[in-house]
Amino acid sequence: MSRSDKNLCAHAWAQHFVLLSLLLSSSPLLAGATGPATGATPADVPKNWSAAVEKQIADSEYEVTWQPTTALADLESSWQAPNRAHDFRTYFTADGIRVIPRDTAVSWEWRAVSCGHRTNPGKRF
Repeated sequence: MSRSDKNLCAHAWAQHFVLLSLLLSSSPLLAGATGPATGATPADVPKNWSAAVEKQIADSEYEVTWQPTTALADLESSWQAPNRAHDFRTYFTADGIRVIPRDTAVSWEWRAVSCGHRTNPGKRF
């Protein structure tokens, strides 16, 4: 598999994870939903400004980003996405996804590896 094929594969895994994250984050039970902030704001700031900024920050915390270094010894660089609500980090590699705890004192890893792809989507296995 060429390097560009590996990058495309890793990017595809990242897209699938983003979709899954959006689905999971829409569930109040899974996402730990909280109400709007109750802090006072100056009179010249629109009432919904604080809530809009907080939502934008919260949403951006789950974005997939490129990391030139990773927490995994055998993975130099990768696309990754943190999941603060569940306290883990997902790396998207050419072979599949790798999930580890964000707390490096905890030692476990979960992997989902692609076994292949279908060249004829209309044909059933």
